[in-house]
Amino acid sequence: MADTRIIDDALIALIGAGDETAAYEAVVGAIGGLLPGAYVIASSLGADNETFRVCAMRGLEKHVDAVRKTLGVDPLARVFRMGDMRPSDLASYRSGRVERVEGGLHTLSLGQFPRLASAAVERLLGVKEIYAIGLAWGDLHYGGITLGLKSGTGLAHAETIETLVHQATIVIRRIRAEAEIHALTDSLEDRVRERTAQLEAAVAELEAFSYSVSHDLRAPLRAINGYATILAEDHAAGLGGDGLRYCTSIVAGTRRMDRLIDDLLAFSRLGRSRLAMEPIDMAAMASSAFGEITTEQQRGGVVLAVGDLAPYTGDPTMLRQVWVNLLANALKFSENAVEPRIEIGCRRGPDDVLYTVRDNGAGFDMEHAGKLFQVFERLHGAQYEGSGIGLAIVRRAVEAHGGRVWAEGAPARGATFFFALPTAHSA
Repeated sequence: MADTRIIDDALIALIGAGDETAAYEAVVGAIGGLLPGAYVIASSLGADNETFRVCAMRGLEKHVDAVRKTLGVDPLARVFRMGDMRPSDLASYRSGRVERVEGGLHTLSLGQFPRLASAAVERLLGVKEIYAIGLAWGDLHYGGITLGLKSGTGLAHAETIETLVHQATIVIRRIRAEAEIHALTDSLEDRVRERTAQLEAAVAELEAFSYSVSHDLRAPLRAINGYATILAEDHAAGLGGDGLRYCTSIVAGTRRMDRLIDDLLAFSRLGRSRLAMEPIDMAAMASSAFGEITTEQQRGGVVLAVGDLAPYTGDPTMLRQVWVNLLANALKFSENAVEPRIEIGCRRGPDDVLYTVRDNGAGFDMEHAGKLFQVFERLHGAQYEGSGIGLAIVRRAVEAHGGRVWAEGAPARGATFFFALPTAHSA
């Protein structure tokens, strides 16, 4: 009855153990209760499998000073580094069973305690037999329990001891796994903090660059544009035809550069902006965007067909820029068509809402479709005006909403641009 109570208390203590030492204390205390008069010592192997330490004991409390003096070291206050021997060299550590150890304390210390000193300690304590059992799980060794039996004391409760040690192995295995998870979590958090700091520094540098682009580059552009305009207007007679053409080219070039700066700033801002989600009437937004980028005369020369567009909950600034850029692109490449036509459509799917912008313009070779949404990629070269950033802005804005964008087309047969937005935000 008393033995059952000892075992029950040990199992409860093992279940509640918060660290390895508590688990070893529980099993050592239980074995000491089952084997009165025996010396019970628990050794824990380091996670690196290169060190071990004594972490719990029963029966040796009155002999610690004498043992320390005999061995020349304090076995309770030192972490021992293994020599040539390993726990797997001990049969009892491999088998998971209580077995007698030949070579006594010297062998159990994995050669750390000299033979003569080990034999002296055994005589001091009156130990006649030494048994051991390892805490092992497959090829993993966590520690071991040593039993020192005095003369006239036999080994009892071997199966119960083996069961207790097996339960302790499970608990210690869990504790080490949790510790490893905590260490990995801490490491991950450190890396996240480091990465966040790097991103914040990169954003700060980008903002500084944007300020420089916005202010420092525009100033010389304005000067170049202004002087070229003055020359063309006030000194036309002295410039001649070639001079006027040069001035006109200079002014046009500075305006293109100014637009490029605007597009670059818009592209960089999209990467830093947070979504401000609002319900959007996509049909009204597309029509408004077309009106924004065209004159009355242009609108009279192109047919715009807006289908039944599903409303959407998204960032109105970003999605308006998507419509502006896609419609400007369609308008630009269909201007030479006999009857320019732009069609805007929509199709609801189970996972997303698909919007399309179709034109009957110049089109493109599908072989180069992958380049369309990259910065500064212009499939038609200088034949059409543009900065090469508009479609890259479209891609960034759509992806910011968790969507995707692509295009299909054929040379001289028009193009269709698609952007799909997840239904999670559809209105």
